[in-house]
Amino acid sequence: MTTKKYLDFVISKLEEVKKTQITKIEKASDLIVESCIRDGRFYIFGSGHSHMIAEELYIRAGGLAYVKAILPPELMLHEMPNKSTHLERMDDYAKSMLELHKVDSNDTLMVISNSGRNSVPVEMCLHAKEIGANVIALTSLKHTMEVSSRHKSGKNIYQIADVVIDNWVV
Repeated sequence: MTTKKYLDFVISKLEEVKKTQITKIEKASDLIVESCIRDGRFYIFGSGHSHMIAEELYIRAGGLAYVKAILPPELMLHEMPNKSTHLERMDDYAKSMLELHKVDSNDTLMVISNSGRNSVPVEMCLHAKEIGANVIALTSLKHTMEVSSRHKSGKNIYQIADVVIDNWVV
């Protein structure tokens, strides 16, 4: 693929996001604003490669100070890729992270997962909903709708979240 073809492809994906996701992005921002008004926080979570997207929202110069990251190192690739992959497929791991970070009903949690199928991201959504927090999912709808959940609930994150933003990744 030539550089021009690649850039045209990326631009086409951004155009799709622009055409289809503006309303969802605005709904997500409304949830975040509501949390700020209620003295809540905006938490972000991503494991594996998705943690890089979460890090981009966290502690950015001039960024929103309410952003809190849930980024345990053991779920990131830099320590040991096989370890991260194994752990994000384990059941009953996410609840303790939400408790440690004191996520509550005033908060909004964004869960970033391209496949949206592994246990930890699914449980992050499920447990956050149980405690009354708002949940935003950033995922690839094309990908996640083609794969089955690895969580015992049988759900992928798009089936749980209040707002689902499609990243248009293929």
